[in-house]
Amino acid sequence: MAILILGGTTEANQLVNTLQNSSHKIFLSLAGITSQPTLPPSCHPHIGGFGGVAGLCSFITQHDITAIIDATHPFAQQISTNATLSAQRMNIPLLRIERPQWFPQKGDNWLSIPTFMDVIQHLGKTSKNVFLTTGRKDLAAFCQAPQHHYVLRSIEPPTSNALPPQTTLLLSKPPFTLENEQKLMRSYNIDFLVTKNAGSNATKAKLEAAKNLNIPVIMIERPQLPEAQVVSTVEHARKWVSHLFS
Repeated sequence: MAILILGGTTEANQLVNTLQNSSHKIFLSLAGITSQPTLPPSCHPHIGGFGGVAGLCSFITQHDITAIIDATHPFAQQISTNATLSAQRMNIPLLRIERPQWFPQKGDNWLSIPTFMDVIQHLGKTSKNVFLTTGRKDLAAFCQAPQHHYVLRSIEPPTSNALPPQTTLLLSKPPFTLENEQKLMRSYNIDFLVTKNAGSNATKAKLEAAKNLNIPVIMIERPQLPEAQVVSTVEHARKWVSHLFS
């Protein structure tokens, strides 16, 4: 049996490792955003897009895929949509691993906002020091508010013409510690933390640091994804696979 895991997350790699001793042939798909991704052993990697629903259906046919597990980032709306439509068209089961969202706790100062343009409006016209942890792909809105100084943390650098004019670029990979997050926010005199509701424990320390330093958090809400069978952990996904092929 062949399983296609749509990855790019820690959960995807963990699931591949969990299934590597099974009799299943595991294909791991990565979007190709990271130039040197970490690939688990014993998987068949596919780097880059599929070419929409038609291309993904062709891949399913070519490799005799019998199930899809969507373990992509919560904000990877396009591939999640394409995967759901492809599974329906090819009449194969699909499971989505959806890590739990973050929710504000006592003492947090959060504002949940649906779009990046809403973020710009909330930041206002007066210059602010803004800590951006939204990745390198969603910078267009911030280029329209050049009065702010942005501290952008990213795994890989964006193209230079995508950066707002006053940007300090920090290249770093999670996990991040509470101590280092607080040190970073103090050193840049951060006024706002802007982040996506990714729900990962590896990057959660920034939220605790912001609370400790009384820094407001602007939280980008997750996009709406197609209806699908959903689990929240790798272990639940493993059990789903075991039950599916028992």
